[in-house]
Amino acid sequence: MNLATLIPVLLKVSIWLIVFSFGLGLNWHDLSGLLKKPSLLLRSLFAMILVMPLFSLLMVKTFDLNPPVGVALLALALSPIPPMIPGKGLKAGGNSSYAFSLLFVAGLLSILFVPIGVKIYGLIFNRPIAIPAAAIAKIMLMAVLAPLTAGILFCQIFPALAKKIEKPISWLAGIMLLICIIPLLINGLPAIISLIGNGTVAALAAFIIMGLIIGHAFGGPRKENRIVLALSTASRHPGVAIAISSTTVTDQQLIFAAVLLFLLLNLVITQIYLYWVNKG
Repeated sequence: MNLATLIPVLLKVSIWLIVFSFGLGLNWHDLSGLLKKPSLLLRSLFAMILVMPLFSLLMVKTFDLNPPVGVALLALALSPIPPMIPGKGLKAGGNSSYAFSLLFVAGLLSILFVPIGVKIYGLIFNRPIAIPAAAIAKIMLMAVLAPLTAGILFCQIFPALAKKIEKPISWLAGIMLLICIIPLLINGLPAIISLIGNGTVAALAAFIIMGLIIGHAFGGPRKENRIVLALSTASRHPGVAIAISSTTVTDQQLIFAAVLLFLLLNLVITQIYLYWVNKG
């Protein structure tokens, strides 16, 4: 197995282990917490599922973006929460029950809403675009639902062992993820640089900033909920975005570069937000 085929495998394994390690510190009550707060649930879904896709349409109409980049932005808006966000939110002082239940609920609902959103985009742009619900279900099952459930079950059966291995597994997964990301960034750097200066950075940054503003506002009066929803609304699952984009764009290199650029910008802008919210 060469490096080109090894990295995707390691990337999937690292993400699986990250989410599994989250599950080792949870219980079923944590996942059902959001269902007991219908107002917060509706505000969260409204921010992520309705406001951000509409804003992405505005960005595509406003900026003269390269077509693959426009598709990538629309796809990012439809994609659910990436599995690393709950951990980032907790480190910043977020509510753990809310963070993980939102990840779980958004993951389940994405199986329904992503194909519907893709079809609506196709109608708006008069282009036949479709993605099977099964494709989204497979991504969410493997990257979120299965490892999170496995971690919780392991914790219920072997609570003492789960507590001991939670941090080592999380550290191992983080190292594996870093090993995967570095060559991906190096390989995609020329394509990323080619996107700078034509409105792409402004559009992606505007999307992230709007997500933070909307999430912070809709998170309610509690700071720990605002942090979680702000990060969740501004961040998107790269795997789902690439899967959506690949159904309509043949230039996969630019799609991949746009998603990588989004992730880099997201890292910088969300860190500025977290510094601001925790300083205040």
